[in-house]
Amino acid sequence: MKEWEARQKLEGIIAEDLGVRQIQRNRPDPETSFGWFVKHRYLPMREGRWHRATKEKTTFEINRYWAEYFKDRPLGEISQFELQVHLNNLAKEFSDSIVRHAFSNIRTIFRTARKMKFVTEDPAEDLLMPDTQTVQRPKTQPELILKLIDAMPHPRDRALLAVGCFCGPRTSESLGLTWKSYARVPDRQRRPGLRRGCAFCRSLRIRHQGPRADLVPAIHEALRGHIFVSELHIQPRIR
Repeated sequence: MKEWEARQKLEGIIAEDLGVRQIQRNRPDPETSFGWFVKHRYLPMREGRWHRATKEKTTFEINRYWAEYFKDRPLGEISQFELQVHLNNLAKEFSDSIVRHAFSNIRTIFRTARKMKFVTEDPAEDLLMPDTQTVQRPKTQPELILKLIDAMPHPRDRALLAVGCFCGPRTSESLGLTWKSYARVPDRQRRPGLRRGCAFCRSLRIRHQGPRADLVPAIHEALRGHIFVSELHIQPRIR
């Protein structure tokens, strides 16, 4: 038997024995390890409300950024100081979104542990979110977006790209748009000067959120061009 196989088997035996002892005592054991609690109590309670992608992502994040460091530590021995120092170290290495997820996960884990009476005090209750690294997000200039939209050869593709650039919908929302979605936009909201929009409830909504932009006329021009071509071929839907 290889070393990693022996380690996994030993961890399984310990976890099983710990679970049996907790059932026999009919009360939480303060010596319960962080890893056992997350795997056998926290995740089974929470994952029922998560979609598959959320479950996989959250489970990975907890194991990667917390359980990997504290899995063998008893819950009652983990202090606020240790958690804050570890969170500060994460902030030096990882992005803001990762650290915020780690911050939220650890607070929820210990809040659950306290409610289930595995610990008498919550060491994560007063944790502070540390300053994180500034992430340089790439930006595309409006002129380049307009050139990209104009370069699309087919009116349908040009319309979909314009909706995607301007409204930021999910792929399923873009492919689910119908002409009725565009027809729901009032004429008074089709004027230039509106900055952002979104696909919501199968309709294309445009709302005022700032200064004038050249992208709004571009999206209407692309949609009207596709409407004209579709009417020639009797195709009433965008897709």
